Amino acid sequence: MKIIEKITNDVIYKLSQQPENKTPEIIRQLIAFESANPLNPVQLTAEQIEKIAKEIEHQFGLTMEEGTLIVDDENFEPWLHNKKSSENFEPYFWNRYEKLLLQNGFAPPVVSSIDNVTDKIVARLEDPDKEGPWNRRGMVVGHVQSGKTANFIGVINKASDVGYKLIIILAGMQETLRSQTQERVDEGYIGQDSSRKNAVDFSDSLIGVGHLNHDKLPYSFTTKHKDFDDTSNFIVEKYDDATILVVKKNAKVLEKLRDWLKKNNSNIDGTISNLPLLLIDDEADHASINTNDPEKDPTTINKRIREILNLFHRKCYLAYTATPFANIFIDPSNEDDMYGDNLFPKDFIISLDPPSNYVGSEKIFGDDTNLINIVRDIGDIEDIIPLKHKKNQTITCLPDSLQNAVYSHIISKAIRILRGQTNKHHSMLVHLSRYKDVQKEVFNLIVQLRRDIEKGVRYYYKLQKEEALHNHYMKNLYSIWEDDFSTIYSQWTDIQEKLLESVASMQVMLINGDSADSLEYKAYKNGLNVIAVGGDKLSRGLTLEGLATSYFYRSTSMYDTLMQMGRWFGYRDGFADLCRIYLTPMTESYFSHISNAVEELREELKEMFVANLTPKEFGLKVRTHPGALLITARNKMRASKTLLHRTDLSGRLVETYVVDLKPEHRKNNLNLFNEIVEKLQKTKKAEYSEASSNNYVWKHVSANIVEEFIKRFDNHPRAQMTQTRPILSYLERASKYFPEWDIVFISLKSSKERYPIANSDLDIGIQKRACNPKGQYEKDNYIEISSRRRVAAGTNDAERAGMSTDEIAEALEKWKQVQQSKAEKETEQGNSQKAKEILEKELKINSIPGRYLRRTRKRPLLMLHIVNAYKDIKDETTLVEDYLPAYGISFPKRDDIYIEPVEYAVNTTYVQNYYEEFEDDEE
Repeated sequence: MKIIEKITNDVIYKLSQQPENKTPEIIRQLIAFESANPLNPVQLTAEQIEKIAKEIEHQFGLTMEEGTLIVDDENFEPWLHNKKSSENFEPYFWNRYEKLLLQNGFAPPVVSSIDNVTDKIVARLEDPDKEGPWNRRGMVVGHVQSGKTANFIGVINKASDVGYKLIIILAGMQETLRSQTQERVDEGYIGQDSSRKNAVDFSDSLIGVGHLNHDKLPYSFTTKHKDFDDTSNFIVEKYDDATILVVKKNAKVLEKLRDWLKKNNSNIDGTISNLPLLLIDDEADHASINTNDPEKDPTTINKRIREILNLFHRKCYLAYTATPFANIFIDPSNEDDMYGDNLFPKDFIISLDPPSNYVGSEKIFGDDTNLINIVRDIGDIEDIIPLKHKKNQTITCLPDSLQNAVYSHIISKAIRILRGQTNKHHSMLVHLSRYKDVQKEVFNLIVQLRRDIEKGVRYYYKLQKEEALHNHYMKNLYSIWEDDFSTIYSQWTDIQEKLLESVASMQVMLINGDSADSLEYKAYKNGLNVIAVGGDKLSRGLTLEGLATSYFYRSTSMYDTLMQMGRWFGYRDGFADLCRIYLTPMTESYFSHISNAVEELREELKEMFVANLTPKEFGLKVRTHPGALLITARNKMRASKTLLHRTDLSGRLVETYVVDLKPEHRKNNLNLFNEIVEKLQKTKKAEYSEASSNNYVWKHVSANIVEEFIKRFDNHPRAQMTQTRPILSYLERASKYFPEWDIVFISLKSSKERYPIANSDLDIGIQKRACNPKGQYEKDNYIEISSRRRVAAGTNDAERAGMSTDEIAEALEKWKQVQQSKAEKETEQGNSQKAKEILEKELKINSIPGRYLRRTRKRPLLMLHIVNAYKDIKDETTLVEDYLPAYGISFPKRDDIYIEPVEYAVNTTYVQNYYEEFEDDEE
């Protein structure tokens, strides 16, 4: 570690350990003190001290939310708080790891958040000391390149502290990813280089947390260079400390692991009863999912994972992924088979929030883009290589856009040198094809281009600008700077001086199975400056340090695959403005769509959390793409259905059938009822009339009053029909058709229970409603009205409010015509008695179904209700809650309003619990 970085991290660590306010004066005093330390042989200038101070202040300004937790706690007993409060408990492993994170430059607020969220995760695992069989399933949803590994290494450390003795990590399908994961586990958990644990000098093998404390060293059967392939008689239970294995998701490797566990660690019956297992499945959407038909045997890797889990009486399966599309489409209703359960995260899902300095898809491709102008068009590449090509495709020259990307990478490196980031890793990704032969040709052409650029720079960079630009390559570099970087760094002469250092240090590496090249960043103490050319090895899990330039041209039709190929997401402190992403316009549009779909899914998870729903209870949906994209592989979506989500509310009745019981929300909603009456009484244009039923009706009310009411009403997330965003979205699109509304305050004349509206003469007769006893949870703060007609049940005249006599007469006539048609059909089918009953049925105005009223109504109707909820409405003593504010909207049927429906792929729970419920029961 360079001396300035060491001083910076030492000061950050000291600040995180002391209770004093982290004032600018204290920060600068500590920097001066550390720079005077004899162990830090450097004399810092005032400018350097100020630069370090600004960096530290930035670090302490970073934030990281603790994420969203969805759990099923019905039969789960909390345990972690008791264990941590025991006098014998020592967080040995976590203390080492926490200190390492701070020493490695993690912002203290971020470390604090990692501490809290890993506590939440470990708390949802089971107590490893709990007797008897237990089986926990969970999933952690992160972001691509956001630090999931740092999170699960934190979980591993804490799991060891509480007593887990065997930890297995499934680290993707590529050996490069497994090796990278092993390296991070060695540094952040074991404390020893697993490939050097037999070193003659023990201290030579220590790394990471091992330098902080090595009293306990977990044993690893795998190393950075070696996957599991052991036939020893090692017995995990007899080893004092924990045992860990980092293995590939490879059928043969998993089979060997299964057999070794059975041979050396199991009971006579082949099961393992006393050893608690934590199995962490990284990239859990990849290879782990059973993609076969339910009636067939599971896919091999899925089967092997389940066989390993099935050996243990006491086990936790924890899935990690940034693209959980495949996981949410696992059918939770499928029963276990001989291989154990189906890996659905039935017990908990945690959606992680990244730190505030994370650059994710929503910042680059989302609707609220705050990284401007970093995507570049590579439309010219199709003239060189078709998007869909064969492995024998020849490439004789590089497209101009790829050459420009190389020039851009050189310029960005020069600016980073000028910013004092000389020794920082600086990477470029070139991902054009899945075929190794094609990758090799691209690699050779880039190698030649880099050499040619270096020659031009070497002989011209010291000349005056006018002379230097006579060289073809210098001129191209200047053009890229002028077009793309001059607003970021305005002095070309400064950049020209650093061009040779920038390009001469740059390596070109071929990263695939046929090449000996490897992205060994740790081996480059002064920073690796590289252009990495490859395919699948660069597409999932592998981190490219200091990734500044990305050139991406691949044909894929799946959300998850495309997102995982986006290696440019991550942390770009100090050079985010220099990053460039080269894509085709089509791929950019794909990423934009996926970004919105992913954020929508995360919002769904947040709604699950607010509604206190379990993973099995909540119906998840993912927005589909109108063109060629698939959410995930088709065989991973066998349990999904494609539905059009209702955004068109024309002719619909929506009601608040779940009422929020939080005191502050109830108070707000009742206040809104008082406010809207006050507004209506002051609005001259609103026409007020008191109906014979004792309801209070206002006609021709401005749509703004209704929109403001809906926007401010606290709607419980379980009240799916009155979700605020979809309703407001519909009103926005239909605003020109509905500039005016009608409003009715439902009041029952016969009701003994009354509610006086503040500052008015209105005295509301409260309605009685039956509630679902299972739908009222004190801890969840909501109550569910159990009637299928929900809140408006029993108020037949409610939807007639505001309608003219002619509109009602027209609705009655339409209803009569339909009844006549029904009778005729019954007669044709020989059901004369049924036909007679239909014709003799007295058709009155007060019995017109709502759907017919909506067909003739001209203005939407907002219905306001105050209800008391009873277990039995016939028994006054069964009152559960009183003074519950709710609302409903009756939307006119308008065939001339066209609103584009949004198609979603939904899981089975969504279909079972919600889709049919959204349908108007009358229809």
